[in-house]
Amino acid sequence: MGTVIDNEKTKLKCQIFTPIEVVNTMLDYIGYSANLYGKSFLDSSCGKGAFLIEAARRYIIDCQSNGLSRTKIKNGLGRDFFGIELDPFLYQECLNSLNELTDSFNIKRVTWQIKHADALRDPFQRHFDYIVGNPPYVSYWDLDQTERSYVESTYSVCQSGAWDYSYAFLQDGYGRLEDKGKMAYIVPNSIFKTNSGKRVRNLLRPSIIDIYDYTTTNVFGKVLTSPAILVVDKAVDSSKISYHDLSKKTHLIISRNSLGDTWLFDRNKHCANATHRFGDYFNVNTSIATQCNNVFVLQNWDDDGRYLCRGDEKIEKEAVRNAASPRGKANGLKEFIIFPYYYFNDKLMHYSEDEFKYRFPLAYKYLSNERKKLEKRDADKNSQWFEYGRSQALKHINCEKLLISTIVTGKVRIYKLEYDEVPYSGLYITVKDNAEGFSIDSAAELLSSSRFLEYIIPRGINAHGKSIRIVANNILDYRW
Repeated sequence: MGTVIDNEKTKLKCQIFTPIEVVNTMLDYIGYSANLYGKSFLDSSCGKGAFLIEAARRYIIDCQSNGLSRTKIKNGLGRDFFGIELDPFLYQECLNSLNELTDSFNIKRVTWQIKHADALRDPFQRHFDYIVGNPPYVSYWDLDQTERSYVESTYSVCQSGAWDYSYAFLQDGYGRLEDKGKMAYIVPNSIFKTNSGKRVRNLLRPSIIDIYDYTTTNVFGKVLTSPAILVVDKAVDSSKISYHDLSKKTHLIISRNSLGDTWLFDRNKHCANATHRFGDYFNVNTSIATQCNNVFVLQNWDDDGRYLCRGDEKIEKEAVRNAASPRGKANGLKEFIIFPYYYFNDKLMHYSEDEFKYRFPLAYKYLSNERKKLEKRDADKNSQWFEYGRSQALKHINCEKLLISTIVTGKVRIYKLEYDEVPYSGLYITVKDNAEGFSIDSAAELLSSSRFLEYIIPRGINAHGKSIRIVANNILDYRW
């Protein structure tokens, strides 16, 4: 697959191989079945060679049915098949498997154009009739800075947001298609909705003919990513795109021009006659970021009224607030959070280190024991070591609010929080100052409605099974 990954967990994630039934399906989607002699085929992240092996099998059978000699088929295989793989073991396994295939047809010593290389740095300098693949799924955050910089400087679709490594393969493949070439890639279906995927969506939109979306189906075993197959035809002359939800077994015909910045594939038009927008009346914000919850968030501590206690440890009750997370609320947990701030006239105030130590010596001692860990955070430059890594959200939480999880499964779960509760996970919602006629209860009623659930499901990113992941903008843009 296409890049060197030092982290073993990430490496395993990007070396997930395509099931044979999906391989055959993708070859069918691009019509790779007849008149194949002389048609070039590329997989630039070929791994063990699943696509190349099955394509070569089809190629040989098609050539035999057309009466071509073994010598001609052998020369055709060496001329028409191309693959790239960076992992040396997978590269060798791919070659061995291809040779086993040709041996079974009594075709010997094919000179394969399969190379051990980095596909994004050393691609084949030519165009192809067919390109198929399952590129590495590697998030922006799992790449080292050198690789990020190279990809961003080379591939225009990877120049905004936290892009996925697979986007570079999509751009590279699309750019190497012949004028009548066809391409099928299986990629994370988050590509339809993320801000970082906007550029690659705009690139592919003119030539996509089919989208096969697995939505809630687990294709790759333990990997939680829900994929989709994108089928591209450079010779397309249609204003329509076929969208197939493979989990629901539904099929829609979509106008190519109807696909905007975010690609949505639902029939429900929630905004057609809307007069209200949620974001006009309510704020939706990401919860506070301590960047070290296992230090600041206190679970399984006893409350004796004046102190929180755990064994011989004590922390002043005045140095903490009630904490809130969707998981904690769902499980009925009593959570606390060390709160090294105070409010004066509803304005967030900061202690100096000496003030905090003087007022709360036990809390200060507790945090001092974790000082090395806290100092390693990528915190705001103005944050003191005993404060949260990010403090922007604190300016707005000292009020009545709702808490909502970023993961929605089956229903939207909403929790009403008190003034002094500090949300450290999920999204929290407050009423805007000028939202006359709306209250926090109004927000709860809107978000718990079946209409909102119908609206949010196609806009969320598939997380696992029937769960979706949502962001603040999904809620802000809800209209009624």
